[in-house]
Amino acid sequence: MVGKLVRIVIALLVVNGVVRLGAAYLADYRFEDRLTQIAQFGDRRTEAQLCTEAMEAAQRLELPVAEEAIRIRRGGNPPFTCGKGFEGAVPAAQGGAQKLFIEASYARDVNLAPGYARRFSFNPSVEVWARVY
Repeated sequence: MVGKLVRIVIALLVVNGVVRLGAAYLADYRFEDRLTQIAQFGDRRTEAQLCTEAMEAAQRLELPVAEEAIRIRRGGNPPFTCGKGFEGAVPAAQGGAQKLFIEASYARDVNLAPGYARRFSFNPSVEVWARVY
């Protein structure tokens, strides 16, 4: 009887940890999906506008993403870090298509069991082709 009860408690603790970890990865997947949408429709937006949208998406999903942790790059241009700006000179825009990259990184604590939390790092990254006007 006691052995069965111990096994049930252990099983419930494992299920609890898996559900909480799954919820953290699901939130990361949703954030990366939203970043993809932002990039796909970001061809006419400035890097600052893309940063604002990415930060709003992180806040809606309650993710601890800092402004400096989001980087945007178009084609061969230097990266644009939200909160800091461009990291180098930006060449004049040319017509045609080029890739648009949005990268972010953050870490969050996940309570896997009562009294036991572990820190997990997430690095969502998207890459899409965007038309340059």
